[in-house]
Amino acid sequence: MASEPGPDLVFEVSVDPRNGSYVANARAYGIIAKGDTMKELRINALDAVDDYFDDTMSQPERIRFLYSAGDMLVE
Repeated sequence: MASEPGPDLVFEVSVDPRNGSYVANARAYGIIAKGDTMKELRINALDAVDDYFDDTMSQPERIRFLYSAGDMLVE
């Protein structure tokens, strides 16, 4: 049986300067996802979260994406 949902899972999103693709990193969990578009990135990140958490682990209550815009992070 799964335990209660956990806190938010936060991905920090950046652009790979080599090819312009997007990279999302949930450092607290060690989950990384990539995508050529923002839509693809979000789909891949959600798939990675589903793969990471099994039935015995607390699922995050919310998944948030913080986008780096220069020196700022924007949600």
